[in-house]
Amino acid sequence: MQSLFLLIVCTIIAIPILNAFTVKVINKMQLKVLSNSVLDNEFILETSSPNQLKSLLFKIAALSNRGETSSENDKLEIEKYIIRLEELNPTENPVESDMINGEWELLYSNTNLFRSSPFFMASRAICKEGKQADRFNRFCDLHRSALSFTSIGKVKQIITPELLTNEFETIGSVIPGLPMVIKGTIKSVAEIVSSSTNEWTLQMISTRIKEGTSNIPLFKRVLSSQRVSLPIQRLGKVLERVPIYNTPFPVFSTSYLDFDLRISRDQDNNIFVYTRVV
Repeated sequence: MQSLFLLIVCTIIAIPILNAFTVKVINKMQLKVLSNSVLDNEFILETSSPNQLKSLLFKIAALSNRGETSSENDKLEIEKYIIRLEELNPTENPVESDMINGEWELLYSNTNLFRSSPFFMASRAICKEGKQADRFNRFCDLHRSALSFTSIGKVKQIITPELLTNEFETIGSVIPGLPMVIKGTIKSVAEIVSSSTNEWTLQMISTRIKEGTSNIPLFKRVLSSQRVSLPIQRLGKVLERVPIYNTPFPVFSTSYLDFDLRISRDQDNNIFVYTRVV
């Protein structure tokens, strides 16, 4: 009886893991075929229309889990197509266009998806170029590795003329293979303090668990309370009295914008491709 019970438990745990592994392998194989047949084809790169390039990006995003399973070589090849799209940008002064306002979902990135949050942009802006920046980048990679048991749901940005709001949905298994998960959406809000031709200067306002997104009944009300919001902007004003502290103002640029696609980059030139939510 005990052996049967252990077999059932092992099966319950193993099947989802094997299924996820199989999907990843198939997607990597399909991405490799796409890479060999399309991404390294300079003729296609030069002759494709914006709509054709966008269609290719959608395929890449689907096969690579928004870039998370792409190899470094694949990312370099994909970037060639993104750069080509940026050259064909149809919108003058993207960040000053009304078309940039609205809700956008992250489609692809060549870095950790959570770095689309202004919280991480501000954290990076505190670091000096060189060793500090390298340490921060390693921290982000280690942070994602440490949370490998979690999956990332939708990653969104909601843009208004005054604010950039990032929403990052996370889902984590309590015990791998069992239907016991913890989920929630981290909401980070930044003020757009200034804008130029193609970039914003941001200042963090707050970060918190978005109301109503936690599935833990005991903590749902507490986690969603305004009281657990981290008032970063107010804290920054207090810390400015400390001589060694400077409030970070991260820069976030947009290099391509049409009605349904946006390409943005952070201060390290990391790429974030968004599609409009309609």
